[in-house]
Amino acid sequence: MYDQDYGIAIGDPVDGKWVVLKTTNGGRAWARLPNEPTQIGSEVGVFHILSLISPTEIRFTAGTSGTRMYKSTDAGATWSHTPLPFSANSYALSLWFNDTNLGVAGSSSSSVPIARTTDGGESWIPASLPSGGTWGLAGYGSTFFAVNWYSVYRSNDSGATWSPSYEPNIGQLVDVSFIRGPGMIRGWVIGGLGFIATYYEQTTSIEIEEGSNGPSGWKLFQNYPNPFNPSTTIRYSLPQSSKVELTIHNTPGQKVATLVNEEKGAGNYHKVWNADGMSSGVYFYRLQAGSFVETKKLVLVR
Repeated sequence: MYDQDYGIAIGDPVDGKWVVLKTTNGGRAWARLPNEPTQIGSEVGVFHILSLISPTEIRFTAGTSGTRMYKSTDAGATWSHTPLPFSANSYALSLWFNDTNLGVAGSSSSSVPIARTTDGGESWIPASLPSGGTWGLAGYGSTFFAVNWYSVYRSNDSGATWSPSYEPNIGQLVDVSFIRGPGMIRGWVIGGLGFIATYYEQTTSIEIEEGSNGPSGWKLFQNYPNPFNPSTTIRYSLPQSSKVELTIHNTPGQKVATLVNEEKGAGNYHKVWNADGMSSGVYFYRLQAGSFVETKKLVLVR
C-alpha cells in the first residue's frame, strides 16, 4: 500500500500478462489494470516483490530464472523491463527503491547476493554481502538495510558497501521495514520463528513549542530522564521574545553541543538531546535568554 487508500498487488501471469491489481479504497475492492506487462517466455512468479514509490512509479520483480525488473512510470499505462545481474538459476528475493532513481535488489545467488541502481533500474551494479539469501530490503535517503540470513546489514553510501548492523538471534530473518519521521528512525526485523526485533534511532535533537499561553517568568527545568541514555528532554520557558542559546558543556567547561541558537518568541519549549557518541559522565546544560542565564547538571549513563 502506498497510503491508506491506494495500493498495488502483483500476481502470476494469466493469458500471457502479469496480473497487476489496484485498489483506491484501502483494499475493499481491487481491479486489474487495463495495460499489464507481457509475460516473457515461460516465466512465472516465485517471489512477487513490489516496490511502490508513488502512485505513478511502480517496480516489481518475479520469475523462476533469468530475473528481471518490470517498471512503470505512468501508473501502469506503459511498462518496460530490465535484467537484474543475478545468475540464471537464482531468484530475486527482494526489491526496494528510496526514490525514483536509487534502489537495491537482493537475490538467492551467492555470487551476486545484492545489486544497486542509481538510474531507476535502467542499469544495475553488483555489490557484496557475505552470502546469497537477501530476503528483505528497506531504506531512506542514501541509507539501505538488508536482511541476509541471520544478520541485518547497513549501507550508508547508496548500497555500494555494506557492514553488519545487528544480529538479533531470532532465527533466520525474512523481512525488514524502516520508517523515517521527524528526528527519528524506527525499524522492524521479522524472524522465521515468528519473533520481531525493533530498532529506534533519534537522528536529531527535536524542539517543540508546548503552547501559546505565555509563561509568567524565565525558567530552565531539570532534564528528564536524569540519569539518561541516550536521549533526554530539556524544558524551558520564555516570558517574552529573546535571543536564546541552549548549550551542553562537559565538566571542564568545554562546549560539546549547541541545541538552540536563535530568536524565540514567548512560550514554553522543550528540546530533546541525543547524546549518541558522547562518553558517560556528568554534563551541564546552560540556557541564556537575554539577560537570563541558568545552568543545570545532567548525567549520561551507558
